[in-house]
Amino acid sequence: MASADIPKTIGALQSKARLPFELGLACGQLLHMIPFLVTTHLDHRADYKHNPLDASIDTVEFTAAVDGQVERLRTLDDHLDPFPSDLEVDRKQRRPRRKAKVYYTSLLETWMREQIIVGELGTILLAYDVLATQQFNKGLDWGKNRLAWRLYPSQNVVFEAGDEDWSAWLKRHCEQLGMMSAREGLSALDESLMG
Repeated sequence: MASADIPKTIGALQSKARLPFELGLACGQLLHMIPFLVTTHLDHRADYKHNPLDASIDTVEFTAAVDGQVERLRTLDDHLDPFPSDLEVDRKQRRPRRKAKVYYTSLLETWMREQIIVGELGTILLAYDVLATQQFNKGLDWGKNRLAWRLYPSQNVVFEAGDEDWSAWLKRHCEQLGMMSAREGLSALDESLMG
């Protein structure tokens, strides 16, 4: 899958360049959608098409691209029919579904992180100052995990996490900052977003 498959989505993300929290939020929401889209796709035939999901940007094109990629992967793997529900089969028969879910999700999340966020938005993210980077990290965390810490690291998760899961990297760094906040008698979490 190439970034050329979703030009409107990339344009919508790039239009938020001056709003780092909003850009992070949109990126986080798209990353959050991928496991859901893959999982529900496996419940249907390979040619299944989702309705677009709600997000801070239009997701029609993104949802269609993910559906198309999952359909292509399922066709290559000869998994055209719906996978049986976990409730209908024993543990051993669940393995192919679980394996497909993990594999397809991993491929699509890697595409989103590397080709879209780093490849298409990298120049924007590198130009951010410390405050904008913290706001981007916060938006990404809120969009992907529905979690908002009061303080975020000044390094951008996109470039600093390496092979580590972005959510795990943010959690580890934000917990450290949260402990410093707690020592000062301040809340570690941002109650304004979570309320």
